[in-house]
Amino acid sequence: MKFGIANAIRNHPAKAYPLADVYRDYIGDAVLAEELGYSFSWYGEHRMTPCQWTPSPLTVCAWVAAKTRTMRVGPQVLCLPFHNPLRVAEDVAVIDIMSNGRFDFGIGVGSQFEEFRTFGINSDERVGRTWEMADLIERCFAEKETFSFKGKYYDFPEITFTTKPVQQKMPIWWGGEGPKNLQRAAQRGYHLMAGGNLKASNAFDEALRAAGRNPADHCIVPMTFTCIADTEEQAWE
Repeated sequence: MKFGIANAIRNHPAKAYPLADVYRDYIGDAVLAEELGYSFSWYGEHRMTPCQWTPSPLTVCAWVAAKTRTMRVGPQVLCLPFHNPLRVAEDVAVIDIMSNGRFDFGIGVGSQFEEFRTFGINSDERVGRTWEMADLIERCFAEKETFSFKGKYYDFPEITFTTKPVQQKMPIWWGGEGPKNLQRAAQRGYHLMAGGNLKASNAFDEALRAAGRNPADHCIVPMTFTCIADTEEQAWE
């Protein structure tokens, strides 16, 4: 069993302090976690929130990877519909190279409808866009020759993707609990960021078996959300 940290980089609106210090604190947490024996540090993505939730988890992952030696890093999760799939594939590959294969690729559909409105993306398309992006990104990592991709949402001719990740099989983690998406993630052989939901974890195991996969070969990381402070009263606050 391994332990890690799933970080929501946030700044308490009622007790805000400079964002540069906020990010330094979270980076320092990852460095200390590695010293204490934790195995991974993941970072969520949201934007335009009062708590200044980080909109750029891949940048944070690159910084943490540079400050650590064994710690695995990754987004938990990258909300794919807000990104260009080729740029995501490139950034993920480069971070994996710079970290010498320590990247965990967590993906999801996004959950904040305000973000879809601001980006001008129909929220009804979020699932379709996410899986189509996953198809393209996986092909970028796997294809050895120039290829073209044409889907419902994305059309890229003549992709020559020469900057390959260190990991020959990039570990992709699904961040979501919807039954249909769990089935698709299991069929693709992804791992699961389950959010502590035992029902979702069991459903994922069942979906893996139905897809002819052994659940023992796939990881499920349940999340326990924690506030740490000197006293219980301070933690609640």
